[in-house]
Amino acid sequence: MGLLVNGEWVDQWYDTKKHGGEFVRESAQLRDWVGSSEESQGDSYPAQADRYHLYVSLACPWAHRALIMRKLKGLEPLIGTSHVSPLMLGNGWTYHQDEGASGDPINHAEFHHQLYTMTNPTYTGRVTVPVLWDKQRSAIINNESADLLRIFNRAFDELTGNNLDFYPEDLRSVIDEVNDDVYDHINNGVYKSGFATEQQVYEKHVTALFDALERIEKRLAEHRYLAGEWLTEADIRLFTTLIRFDAVYFGHFKCNFKRIEDYPNLSNYVRELYQWPGVAETVNMDHIKRHYYYSHDTINPTRIVPAGPLLDFMRRTTGSVCRDRGYVAAKCCTLCTKKGHPLGWPFPILLCISKQTCYSLASIASRVDCQALCAPSLVVCQASRAFALVCSHQSRSYVGNDSTSSDVASNMMRCSVSPSFSVCVSSVNWSVFTTISRPPKPSTAPLSITRAEIRISSSNKMSSTSPISSPDPLAKNTSASRISSAEYMPCGSVCA
Repeated sequence: MGLLVNGEWVDQWYDTKKHGGEFVRESAQLRDWVGSSEESQGDSYPAQADRYHLYVSLACPWAHRALIMRKLKGLEPLIGTSHVSPLMLGNGWTYHQDEGASGDPINHAEFHHQLYTMTNPTYTGRVTVPVLWDKQRSAIINNESADLLRIFNRAFDELTGNNLDFYPEDLRSVIDEVNDDVYDHINNGVYKSGFATEQQVYEKHVTALFDALERIEKRLAEHRYLAGEWLTEADIRLFTTLIRFDAVYFGHFKCNFKRIEDYPNLSNYVRELYQWPGVAETVNMDHIKRHYYYSHDTINPTRIVPAGPLLDFMRRTTGSVCRDRGYVAAKCCTLCTKKGHPLGWPFPILLCISKQTCYSLASIASRVDCQALCAPSLVVCQASRAFALVCSHQSRSYVGNDSTSSDVASNMMRCSVSPSFSVCVSSVNWSVFTTISRPPKPSTAPLSITRAEIRISSSNKMSSTSPISSPDPLAKNTSASRISSAEYMPCGSVCA
C-alpha cells in the first residue's frame, strides 16, 4: 500500500512507529456527490445513466460495500465497474489482467494511482478503492465508501424505479449509532489488530474487536437485522467484514479468539445475507485470500496462500430465529427464470419448493392446494397492502389488510401447529410485520399480538375499506421502500 506525494508514486507502508505501534487510517479526500444531499462535503453533480464508473477491488471490504449496494439498487445498467488485480505490490493496485484484474476500459490505466493524478496532478495521499469516476469530467468524484453507499441508495431512484431505502429517515439514528460502533471496533478493528506493531496495541484492539462482536451477537438474538426488522446499510457494512473474517482475519490478522462460525447468531446472519439474490456473486474468495496473504509480506513473508478454510455460506440456517429467506429468495429466482418470470425485484410472494410453484396473492387467497404447506403461513405482500393467511391444517385461507390483522391472527390461533411467515421482498411501499404469541397447543387463552406495525408513505395510504387486489409484480413503485423481515417464527412457510 503506497501513496502519492505531490503526484509522485511512493511505495511506502504505514508508519506505525510514528503512532506508537498503532495503525491510523487516512480519511478520504475526494468527497463530491451525485444528486442533492446535506451530507455532501463538496460539489454535487446530476444522476445520469452511463456517466459514472465504479473502480473496485474484489478483495477490499470497503469496495465490496459499494458493489453490494449497486447490486441491490439495480444500478448495473447505469454504472459500470472495473476491478483491480488482487495483488497489491510495489505499484499498488494495478489493472494487470494476467493477475486477475478486469483491465480499465474507460481510462486504460495500468496503475490505480494514475486515476488519482488524472484527477489532481499534485495529489498527495493514500491511493484507495473504491472510487466513483465521472466520465464526463474525467475525474474521481468520490473515494469514500460510506458516501457511495448513500449516493447509490437514493441518487438514481428516478432512473431505475428501485425505491428500496437502506437508510430510512426514521431509523437513521439507530443506523448511525451501530455504524459508529461497527466501524471503529470491527470494520477497522481487524486492521488495527492486524497492522499493530506493538504487543500491547494489538491486545487492546483485538480485545475491543471481540467485545464488539459479542455486542452484535446479543443484538442479533433480539433483532433480525442490526437496525431491527429492516435490512439497512448497517448490515451491508458489517457483512463485508464478517464474510472475510474466518478466511483471513482470524489467521492473517491474528483475530483468533473465536471464529464467526462459533457465534450462532452471527454465523446464521452472515449466511442469510450471503444468500440474498445477487450478494453471493459480489463475493470473490479467491481475490480475498490472494490479496491479503500475498500482498502483506510484512505479515506473511512467505506469501503462501492457505488452501482453507472450507466455508459453506449456502447451507441452511439454524436456531430459533429463521434466517432462510435469503435461501428461499434465491430458490425463487431460479424457479422464476425457468418459468420465464423476470429476475430481481419483485419476487413472487410465496414459493413452495416441493411443488416447484410460485404462488401469487390471488392464487393463495382463492385456494389452498399445496399439502406441503404443513403449517399456517402469513403471506405479506409489500406491494399491495394486503396479506393472506394460508392454513392447510384447516384447508382454507384468510385474506385481509392492516385493519383486519386481528381477525386473521385469531383464525391463526385456532390452528394446532406453529404459525410461520413468508415475506415478499419486492420493490415495496409498505410492510406489515406481525408477531403472534400463543401457547404451543390449542388453548382458549386470549390472543396476544406483540407487534403489528405499518410503515407506509402518506401519499400511498389506503382506507381500511379498500378492496384487496392482487399485486402487479411489474408495476413501477413510486414511493420509498425497504426490505423487511418477519422474525422469531419457525420456518414452515416453504418446504425444503
